[in-house]
Amino acid sequence: MHVYLGVVIMRGILRCPAFSFTFLIGIRIYVAMARNGLGFHNSGFDNMEFNDVYLMKENQATKTDIQCCLLCMETITCMSSFFSKIKQKCRLHGSAVLDKNNGQESEGWKHYIYGENCPVHLGFIHDLENNLCVRISDVELKIDEGKQFCMNRSSTLITLESADKQTRFDNLLAKIPDSFIIARYRTELEKLDGKWKWLNGSPLVNDRWHSGEPNCAGPCSCGGVTVLITNGKWGDNSDRCKNQKAHSVCEAF
Repeated sequence: MHVYLGVVIMRGILRCPAFSFTFLIGIRIYVAMARNGLGFHNSGFDNMEFNDVYLMKENQATKTDIQCCLLCMETITCMSSFFSKIKQKCRLHGSAVLDKNNGQESEGWKHYIYGENCPVHLGFIHDLENNLCVRISDVELKIDEGKQFCMNRSSTLITLESADKQTRFDNLLAKIPDSFIIARYRTELEKLDGKWKWLNGSPLVNDRWHSGEPNCAGPCSCGGVTVLITNGKWGDNSDRCKNQKAHSVCEAF
């Protein structure tokens, strides 16, 4: 069963409001937040309190949502935060995706997604710790549909041209609760002129081919390697090529 991450993560996102414009510095901070995409409101998790493995810390005497958003921005492992004006508290979380089964109703809390220079308002997840900004498609798409999905969001299918980046992406996936894990996703790797290359032109120097893969003898112009979440192994899509569907992973930077 596939869970549509984009719908769960970012539906109904609104820009983080400023509660006070009394001081000029407050105005400047709010303008900076709006420009950089910091502190976008995700109403889907409002009025809920989570005490799971992704809760990093709780800050007392936090008076505004701006302060809470900035605390998340300054904490390298923070991906989202909750602010309560009633309790004047800020709770930092190490995930932008939460499982409602782990939460309980608690009036007054508002959920904000952190995303410096990452378009979280378009459904992207910003992982500062691993330096990734990605968007996972809501549904499984064919390769051409996936490319267009990313293009419409000023991004491209993700490339994992180094072992380091593959590890960083694995770390990001580990921050998503088990109940949200998708069965398979697509990266952008194509075989052109007899050689496998990433979309950005980088040669394939590390791989995770599944046993028997790759088995594409031709140019494989449709590209798009499908990765199975269960074992992280790659398949070259040669069996169904353009008609094979998977969740597309876009990266904005």
